[in-house]
Amino acid sequence: MTNSPSSVVRRAGLPLPSLPKKVTDAFPNTGRSVLTTKNYLVCYDIADKKRLRKVRKIAYSYALGGQKSAVEAPLDEKSLKELVARLEQVLHDNDKVNIIAFEGEPLCFGKADFITFDKGVIVL
Repeated sequence: MTNSPSSVVRRAGLPLPSLPKKVTDAFPNTGRSVLTTKNYLVCYDIADKKRLRKVRKIAYSYALGGQKSAVEAPLDEKSLKELVARLEQVLHDNDKVNIIAFEGEPLCFGKADFITFDKGVIVL
C-alpha cells in the first residue's frame, strides 16, 4: 500500500478534497499552476516615461498587486522566463529591473499578507 496523501486521508477517515483534474486554474487565463508557482518581487527604475508605461503594463500583467515601481508576482518557471523575455524587448541600457524571489516567508507588517502556494492549494 502506498503512502500517497490521498491514501493517508482515506485511512484516517477524512473526506478527500475535491480538486479539479487540472490544477492550472489558480491564475485564470495564465495556465500557471500553484504546484510550481513561487512569489517574486519585480522592481523597476525606468528612465523614459514611455518605456516606464510599457514596463509597468508588462509587470502588472503578472502581478497580484504592488505600489509604483514594485509589484508582487506569483510566477512559475515558464512565466518567469516569459516575463524576462518581454522586458528585455523594451529595456534600454540605462533602465534597471530587479526580479527577486521570496525565499522562505517574508516579514509582513500592517495590512500586508503573504500568500503561500503549498502543493494542493488552489487560489481563486
